[in-house]
Amino acid sequence: MAIPIQMKFLHNERRLYESRSRWGVVQVYEKRDRRELRFGNNVVQSAQSLAAPHTLLFEYIRAMMSGLLVCPKARHMLHLGLGAGSLPRFIHRYCPDVRQRIIEINPSVIEVAYRFFDLPVSSRLLVSESEGREYLDANQDTYDLIFVDAFTAEGASDGLDAPGFIRSLDRHLSRGGWVVNNIWGSDLDYLNRIARLMISKFTTLFSIPVRSHANVILIGGQTMNPPQASLLMKRAVKLSERLPMDFTVWPRRMKPYRPERNEMAPKLIAKA
Repeated sequence: MAIPIQMKFLHNERRLYESRSRWGVVQVYEKRDRRELRFGNNVVQSAQSLAAPHTLLFEYIRAMMSGLLVCPKARHMLHLGLGAGSLPRFIHRYCPDVRQRIIEINPSVIEVAYRFFDLPVSSRLLVSESEGREYLDANQDTYDLIFVDAFTAEGASDGLDAPGFIRSLDRHLSRGGWVVNNIWGSDLDYLNRIARLMISKFTTLFSIPVRSHANVILIGGQTMNPPQASLLMKRAVKLSERLPMDFTVWPRRMKPYRPERNEMAPKLIAKA
């Protein structure tokens, strides 16, 4: 149920939208020069600059774009979780050869992404209202990049740390495909659990610590010859020339995750 729009001002911000459903609270706030998506608390799930709407404001989203460093020829992408749509909106604008599918369980999130955050209506960007695991079980499509960024007000969505979910992600990867998984680094037990599951399934796993929001991005794929740092940097330079974003910061942070180093996460987060 969507609540009629009321301009409620709180500390120089105004609430543009609020809905409550079985999936929880969805709110849109506007504060100075940006619009924010929240889930009933003060945690900003996503945000958009009103002056530069296609800019990726959050560092963790820019880090997730590192998927293009390991899979530079990606043409088909799947997003599990929509939020305000910052990542698919950026890719749609600047990567015209890419087709994307987004899976989002909460219809209110889909509504506000289109209504308040300029999510494009396009044949190259399809949105399905579904639960991520159900979609993976019911479909056979494969993707070059799968982005996992599914959160509720309490944290990561249920089931993302299940072995069956990680196996499903692997089944839906095309040959040479990669999974890009956003994890809250503040929950070290959860982070290490996801990392161990991914390294048990994928032959290569990179981790990228994101200091500003204490996230860790895990990037896993089935390759026996993972790209080395020098190749990643060459790709980063080329991408930085083609897209309005600096990719060169990420090869320096991408570190291979190995079983014997599976306690690396607390050390990385300690530097955040």
